[in-house]
Amino acid sequence: MFVISGGLVACGGGKSKAGKSPERTNSPSRNASVPPEWEAYRSELERLATEGTFSGSVLIAKDGQPILASGFGMADRIRKIPNDVATKFCVASIGKSFTGVAIARLAEQRKLAFEDPVGKHVPGLPAAIADRVTIHHLLTHTSGMGDVLGSDTPDPAQTVTGLLPVIAAQPLAFEPGSRFQYSNSGFITLGAVIEHVSGESYADHMRRQVFTPAGMTDTDVRPYKPVDVPNMAHGYALVGADGKLLPPGSSTGTVKPSDATLRDIADQVQFANPSGAAYSTVTDLFNFARAVSENRLLGPEMTNTLLTGKDLPNRGQGSGGPVLSGGPAPASGGGPGGNGQAPAPGGPPSGTPSRMRYAYGFEDETLDNTRIVGHNGGTPGYGGQLDIHLGRGTIVVVLSNQDSALMPSEAIRGSREILAR
Repeated sequence: MFVISGGLVACGGGKSKAGKSPERTNSPSRNASVPPEWEAYRSELERLATEGTFSGSVLIAKDGQPILASGFGMADRIRKIPNDVATKFCVASIGKSFTGVAIARLAEQRKLAFEDPVGKHVPGLPAAIADRVTIHHLLTHTSGMGDVLGSDTPDPAQTVTGLLPVIAAQPLAFEPGSRFQYSNSGFITLGAVIEHVSGESYADHMRRQVFTPAGMTDTDVRPYKPVDVPNMAHGYALVGADGKLLPPGSSTGTVKPSDATLRDIADQVQFANPSGAAYSTVTDLFNFARAVSENRLLGPEMTNTLLTGKDLPNRGQGSGGPVLSGGPAPASGGGPGGNGQAPAPGGPPSGTPSRMRYAYGFEDETLDNTRIVGHNGGTPGYGGQLDIHLGRGTIVVVLSNQDSALMPSEAIRGSREILAR
C-alpha cells in the first residue's frame, strides 16, 4: 500500500553527463505551483528514493500541463548523477504501444486491415502462421505465438529480420484467437509487417511516422548500451547468488530475495525491437500520450479502435498478461541486455474494483468509473508505466531504473489513489 507521508521534501533536479540538463521546447515546466496532494506524493517518492527503494522519474500532467515533473534517486550512482525529467530510460514493453500506433496508421491509410492474415504482408512464414494468424491476433496477444526473447534465444539474431526465422520455426501454442497469452514474438512479427508494408526498417518508420510527429525528440529504437547513450539512466538489476539476473517482479512485498544484490548493467546491450526496449523519457512519453489522446497521430475513429479493449477469450491474471493484483509479473526469461520484455507489476489501489481489457498495444482499464489506457513494462534494471486517464485529462508517466518491489507499481498506485479521490 502506498502511504502518503506528511512532510515535504524538495525535489532534486538531474543533470546530464555534461553537467547541465539540456533545454527542450517541449520539456514540461517544473516551476508551476504543485497541488498539495501531489506535493505529498512527491515527498513520499523522495523518501523512498532516500531509502533506496525507488529510483526513476515521474511526470503528472492535467489538461496538457505538467503539475509534477521530477526525478528521484540516481541515474548513475558512481558519478552521482541524479535522475531528471530529461533522463532516458529503457521503457521495455511500453514500446508495444508505439508499434500499435504504427500499425493503426497503416490501417488508416488502407495499406493493411486488422483482419488480414499475416502471410498477406510477410513472406516466408509457415502456413500455420501465414494463413491462420491475423494482424488482430498479433495486436491482442491471441496469435498462439510465444516469446522468442527468452533466455534460449541466440543473441546475434536481435533484428526483426534475424528474429523472424526463429519465430517461424516455433509451433503455435494454441489455435489463433482461442485464448490470450502475452507474446513478444507476436509484436516482433508486427514489426515485420510494418517493414514489408512500408518498405522501411522498423526503426526508420517509427522515427518518421510516430516519434517525430509526436514530438518525441529523445526516443529511439535500436541496439544500444545505456552507458553509451547521453543522459541515460544506468539500470540496476537484481542478481541472484548464481550471478544470473532475476526477472522483473522477483521481489515480493518490500523485501528483495535475501541472496540478491543490485548490479549496474549499463554496459549490457539492450536489443530494442517492436516488442519493446526502446529508450525514452517521461517528457517524450507525455508527448506521445498527448498526441494519441488528442487524435494527432490518428483520426478519432481509428484512435478509438486503437484504445478500445477487445473481448478476448481466457483474458485474466493467469493468462500471461499484465498483472493487476500487485503480485509478480510474468517474466520472459530476461537475460543480460534486456532480452526479456515483461509487463511490470501494477494495478489499482487495494480493494478497488477494476476491469481491464487489452486493446491494440494498449491496456484498457476501467477503475472507479474512470477509463485508463496505457501500458506497462519491465525488464532487468528498468520498469515503467504510462497511464492516460481518459475523460479526466490526466497523464501519469513513471519510469524506473532499479529492480525492487517498487518498480514502479507503488508509484502508480499512489497516483491512482489521489486521482480516485
